[in-house]
Amino acid sequence: MTKKITKRQIESAKKKKIILDNAKTLFKQYGYESTTLADISKASGFSTGSIVNFFHSKEGLLLEISSEMSSISFDLSNLDVKAHDPYKYLMDFLIRYAVSWETLGLDLTKQVYKSFSKAFLNKDEKTFKHMPAYSSMETFIMAAQQAGTFDTSISAVEASAYIITVCRGLVYEWCLFDGSYSLSEKSKGFLPRLLNTFMNT
Repeated sequence: MTKKITKRQIESAKKKKIILDNAKTLFKQYGYESTTLADISKASGFSTGSIVNFFHSKEGLLLEISSEMSSISFDLSNLDVKAHDPYKYLMDFLIRYAVSWETLGLDLTKQVYKSFSKAFLNKDEKTFKHMPAYSSMETFIMAAQQAGTFDTSISAVEASAYIITVCRGLVYEWCLFDGSYSLSEKSKGFLPRLLNTFMNT
């Protein structure tokens, strides 16, 4: 039985979204370090106490933003059709992944990577948190393997890990070079060689 969402929960979710949206706007406009909880409070119309209640701290807001970034997932609709052309759909997804970081902005991306262990790792700091980007890619790769279009000498889990690790490295390098080039264009130039190693053509 599905638990009914209460009016209070709906209002809380709306309030949380308003705070988060305003925080992202201010972070992009003035930079993460220069933005205070008081600034976010003023922009969102909610008290600093309310922000702390939802997110605990400014870093909590940052981690919520990183969680949103991690929720980007592969579109698994029409999976049977897509599995017959895995290169195209994987490339489309990975470029969308790059564009999402560009859209988030260099400053916030750098801040997320500074908090890498909290943003992406479980408390043991040895395993990654569950992320839709990983699990949906694994599901797609398994379908492509069953369709005979993707290398079966490696598991879908391992293949996804290889691909995401390279994408993460591209984002990190983009940060190191202070966003002096387009991350999505760099990805378009870099990823084809990687993806082609997995294709059964």
